[in-house]
Amino acid sequence: MSVVKGSTKVCGDPTLLPTRVVGGTTTAINEYPWQCGLTSKTTSTNPFCGCSIVNNRYIVTAAHCVDGSSPNSFTVAVGSTDITSGTTRIGVSSITVHENYNNRNLRNDIAVLELASPLTFSDTVMPVCAPDTSNDFVGETATATGWGTLASGGRQPSILQEVDLPVISNSQCASAYNFNIPNVMICATDAGKDTCQVG
Repeated sequence: MSVVKGSTKVCGDPTLLPTRVVGGTTTAINEYPWQCGLTSKTTSTNPFCGCSIVNNRYIVTAAHCVDGSSPNSFTVAVGSTDITSGTTRIGVSSITVHENYNNRNLRNDIAVLELASPLTFSDTVMPVCAPDTSNDFVGETATATGWGTLASGGRQPSILQEVDLPVISNSQCASAYNFNIPNVMICATDAGKDTCQVG
């Protein structure tokens, strides 16, 4: 299924109906066509951080993934949730880290990367939708995706993983973690589950 308005693909609409593996951790191929992965040019083809496609020239990722790095030190993998098959790798021409990013408390942990060449949108490559900024999403379920290890010290999977997490209020989060959560962030947590260790 591909959702199309005229000749323009709609952001945030997966191209395939999800076929989830029992346990809900492995994604279907192309279930998240806006998902991309940052890969090192020198050390590994596995993504070290996830990213999302904003438009055909820009992606967004966490600032802690790229802060202090040169744009030519990594590529962006797009086009498949299986990192070993069907991905296209594109260079990065510039990195813009949020001007108020703080690497000690990870506030404003966001960066925008300009791609060296434009993406061509298709059923496997399309932009993500921006969230409704007036909604705090408390009580809703958030889906986190990534290629992180499935257990501490384990190997990275080649296929994108997903985990559903309940969104709690920032005050609940601050009490649980003894850490002030600013209102520009959301807190989604569940015992034994996160984007690096899905369990």
